[in-house]
Amino acid sequence: MEPRINIASFPTPNPDTYYFWLYYQHLEEYGYRLIDTRGQSFDCEWVQENRDRVQILHFHWPAYIYSDSSVAAFIQKLLSFYQAIREAKRSGYKILWTVHNLFPHERNNIILEYIGRVILASLADVVFVHFAQAKKKVSLLFGRTKNVEIIPHGTFSSIFKNNCSKAEARTALGLAPQSFVYLLFGPVRPYKGIEKAIEAFKLLDISDSVLVIAGRPSDKGLSETVIAEAQNDDRIKPFLKFIEEDEVQFFFNAADVVLLPYNNVFTSGNLFLALTFDKPVIAPATGIITEVVDSSFGIIYDPADKGALLAAIKTVMQMDLVTAATASAARARLFSWQSSAEISHQAITRIL
Repeated sequence: MEPRINIASFPTPNPDTYYFWLYYQHLEEYGYRLIDTRGQSFDCEWVQENRDRVQILHFHWPAYIYSDSSVAAFIQKLLSFYQAIREAKRSGYKILWTVHNLFPHERNNIILEYIGRVILASLADVVFVHFAQAKKKVSLLFGRTKNVEIIPHGTFSSIFKNNCSKAEARTALGLAPQSFVYLLFGPVRPYKGIEKAIEAFKLLDISDSVLVIAGRPSDKGLSETVIAEAQNDDRIKPFLKFIEEDEVQFFFNAADVVLLPYNNVFTSGNLFLALTFDKPVIAPATGIITEVVDSSFGIIYDPADKGALLAAIKTVMQMDLVTAATASAARARLFSWQSSAEISHQAITRIL
């Protein structure tokens, strides 16, 4: 089908934000085309210059547009954002917002962050979320009740290779074949609960257990903590670097279980990455986790219980990993980008 509707999204994320590219790749099948906005700023001038070229504005992580550590700069950017959104509405653009998180993981000013969310919630033509409770949260927090659509969060099987065995993966990473391997994967950021996971793991008195921490060192202080902990406990194996696409399979195929010990979580790309590789997970009972994970392939723990994470880390060692992998694979098949694109298309069609 020839492209007939142009979509612009701000800001354009990094190439390794696979969600973004997979979503629009499948939306293209319905006649939409993503316009390249790299290096461009979303403001009134852009809105006026592109009104004849772009029909839809789609926001995913809006805080990157207006959030700032300086309150004065934050207010100025937020006002500019509001003015641009209002101008877009007057000019006939349709506005979409996908709510990946209720608030940014690293927040500069919660009141201003909230105002930014309310602006989008009130002016967007359609709001997308990834699970049922998210729809309720958006209504309660931001007052948005109409045209809120639930779209599936797909997995990443079309991106990452998955053709090495557990033994081959462990050899590639220098891990012992008999170890029970826990994996913490992704950029090293405070909200992911890495320190909490390390503290729980250190209390696990099993010599052949291993905690692999793999991902870009996005937070200097936390990365230094991880390195220091690894120096004091040789069961902790840090791989603090950007993990290339071809390397991702080594970490997941080497792992017995994926840890998702978030301090706060709404939607989780890492959960769907674990499902991509048929892995069992340990995660707190919050956000999307409560609607995706069950006891057939994971352990959900109470984040308010200080001993619950350690208990889950111990319990998972008794899990039948082959059966859990089968259940994880079955659950992964329920989440497709095709369904996400189809529901999105239906919602967009209703507002055009």
